[in-house]
Amino acid sequence: MEAATGFIYLVSLEGVTGSKLTNPNTTFKLIKDAKAQTHPPVMVGFGISKGEHAKAIIDAEADGVVVGSAYAKIYAKNLQNPIVTLLEIAKLSREIKAGYIKQYPNKN
Repeated sequence: MEAATGFIYLVSLEGVTGSKLTNPNTTFKLIKDAKAQTHPPVMVGFGISKGEHAKAIIDAEADGVVVGSAYAKIYAKNLQNPIVTLLEIAKLSREIKAGYIKQYPNKN
């Protein structure tokens, strides 16, 4: 990890995107190990679909979270008229942000 630049994308679970974060203790150990071995920020993805997930990951000292499949699932609900999903996507975005801000109250 010494040659890493930008940020480290830490995959939080074994499996495929869209899976659930089932063993957070393993993820928390990976975060701590990555932070101890590298200087770029550590971003955690896979299994992040709620504000409580974001808070737990940030509590474990990650620098941020990456959310993908949770948004795609919302969008896929109405492919013929995706604009109707914007409110639900915005709601999830606010929930994820709130989970993040609980750890870092001065960021918004």
